[in-house]
Amino acid sequence: MEDTSSDPCLVDLYEGDSCDLLILLETDTEDLIRNSEKWEQIIYSHIDRVLHSPRGLKIDSFDEDFDWLNSKPLSLDKELKNKLLVLDFFTYCCINCEHALAFIQQVEDEFRENSELVVIGVHSPKFLNEKDLDSVKNAVLRNKIKHPVINDPENHLWNKLGVYCWPTVLITSPSHQILFSLVGEVQIKKLSYLFHQTLNYFKMKNTLLSTNQLQLTLLEGHKETESLLFPSGISACGKSIIVSDTGHNRLLLLSFDGKIQHIIGSGAAGHKDGSYLKASFNRPQGTAWWKSNFIFVADTGNNCIRKIDLKVKEVSTVFKRKNTTIESDENFSSPWDVCIGPDFGSEINELNVLYIAVAGSHQIWAMPLQEASFIPSNEHEFVKCSPFAGSGVEECRNNIYKMKAGFAQPSGVSYSEANPGVLFIADSESSTVRSLSLVNGQVKTVVGGGLDPKDLFQYGDKDGSGYDVKLQHPLGICVVDEGKIFIADSYNHKIKLINVKKRECSTLVGSGVKGSKTSASLLECEFDEPSAISYTSDEKLLLIADTNNHSIKILDPESKMLKVISLTFPDISCVDAPVVQSVPRQENSNFRKINLKFGGRINCTFKLNQPGLSLTEGVMQPWNISLKGTCNWNVECRSNSLFHSTRQPSLILKCIEGSNEDPLSEIIISANLTLCDDINNICLPKKVTVKLEIEFSEKGQDSYDGVFVFT
Repeated sequence: MEDTSSDPCLVDLYEGDSCDLLILLETDTEDLIRNSEKWEQIIYSHIDRVLHSPRGLKIDSFDEDFDWLNSKPLSLDKELKNKLLVLDFFTYCCINCEHALAFIQQVEDEFRENSELVVIGVHSPKFLNEKDLDSVKNAVLRNKIKHPVINDPENHLWNKLGVYCWPTVLITSPSHQILFSLVGEVQIKKLSYLFHQTLNYFKMKNTLLSTNQLQLTLLEGHKETESLLFPSGISACGKSIIVSDTGHNRLLLLSFDGKIQHIIGSGAAGHKDGSYLKASFNRPQGTAWWKSNFIFVADTGNNCIRKIDLKVKEVSTVFKRKNTTIESDENFSSPWDVCIGPDFGSEINELNVLYIAVAGSHQIWAMPLQEASFIPSNEHEFVKCSPFAGSGVEECRNNIYKMKAGFAQPSGVSYSEANPGVLFIADSESSTVRSLSLVNGQVKTVVGGGLDPKDLFQYGDKDGSGYDVKLQHPLGICVVDEGKIFIADSYNHKIKLINVKKRECSTLVGSGVKGSKTSASLLECEFDEPSAISYTSDEKLLLIADTNNHSIKILDPESKMLKVISLTFPDISCVDAPVVQSVPRQENSNFRKINLKFGGRINCTFKLNQPGLSLTEGVMQPWNISLKGTCNWNVECRSNSLFHSTRQPSLILKCIEGSNEDPLSEIIISANLTLCDDINNICLPKKVTVKLEIEFSEKGQDSYDGVFVFT
């Protein structure tokens, strides 16, 4: 075998530097800024040393076989020549990689007008399922990544450079020599500061930097507001189902026949309490019902727990990660799922504690539920919430002491009164199902994984018992009765059944092939990364969030029938969209005089033509119509949004009957739009109005096609 021990690699990058540089990587950014002059000299000295080192590590080329997303293939010798690169090595299952995106986005925003910088994601998969290009595309869309992404399914670039941990972010010189390797969230937080200093260094050296603009071709995703987008949470109570429509930043309350009863959340990503229409969420996931009137929501992107009050139809925040130095608060990161169970050590099986699977902190947290605690004395007070189990170290460690046990991105948690005294957890990164005793705190593995608590690569697709079972990143879990658990084995695209007493696991539904097919045979049905599952004891049905298929499926275990719920959205026209008082004047193109026959129709198509602005994805755009005159109009709305691009004309008006004595009609159509400024990354409201003056006569048109463009 060829001896490559002398080949340069990332672990050697800081050899030759003083320990000050390593201290810098662990220092708070605010402290770096306060002592900027000191740290600048350390950074500049490091860059000088690396650029002149014979052991420097340089990226010479990208593999021609790489698939590129959001752009055409880019060449280091052409499009990327003389550009500073930020390379983000990530795998989409990794919660820490998701967190790192916020710091990468910060750099992209700060240097949006600076074309010397190019950010490139390098998807380097952990799991077998993550090698699939379509799966990576879904992850790019789900995480709203808008820079070029390389799909490197065999980890060629990862191995070539000696990357060893997710996430890792590299900063290169204009000649693509690696200057900095930032490993983990703590170091990646320094990305903005280090890039500023790197850019300053090369400008001081008068280094030639390319300012050529790259032409990106962003992936087109599933944008319809009258459907689901990456649903990732589901639970039921009585005759109602609550679905986390995660990609649309909202929740849907619906009946089992698919009729939407309420849309909860404006659809714009944010954190705002209030009415269903005004409240906002950020990638909500797991949900849990309490006393049939309340629903708790793991609002993952906001690092908080929200409460929906079904009686007063309002959303409030009951616990939020605080921006303090208190360790327990800082560790509440990416709550993923919630369930309600009894208090620890209680002999009474009273459901009065909310248990939270906190994926980013690798812990289970607990929040006592007392009605008095939901009446804070001021808006800055929240319910008490604290770590309940897990050391916070990412591992699959069993222990008789719950705080010394280790979890690896726990993503599902479930409790059932029929199986008292035990929480069950879908521990996604270890590909295991774990149990947590509420009697003595002992944490055990039910199925999956291996004996080494540090080995998080014991995954696969194998039924059996105990450690012989192999799962692949299970996300959803629900306990049905004593000894029976259903799980969403997400990356195997299957629903599996676990016998807790025998520690046996078997496939219930799913062929293992990614797809959307339903079949008479359950083992021939298909899913695409199902991520949430719930059982309703009233209906005796399993509810499944089939995430990448943007659908909800119902399984009847008795009849062995699987079907997709067809959603029916309410007509939200005339909801919170008062007629705008300011209407277009005659010289305005959206003021039209129309000569129409009685019985004629008007087909209205609406378009937005404002470069840099687009309709906010997932947000309902309320509209209204005012009709004056003696004509009796039939109003057919073909979409809940007038600006729905795939169903135009979206509004059809037909005069059913009228009076020759009064042949004039006036129609005013108005809409309250929520737009995204794609350049500055902000949302803003816009009111638009159309005015139609119609005169009816025998010589009028049978039909008028109106296209209304707003600029």
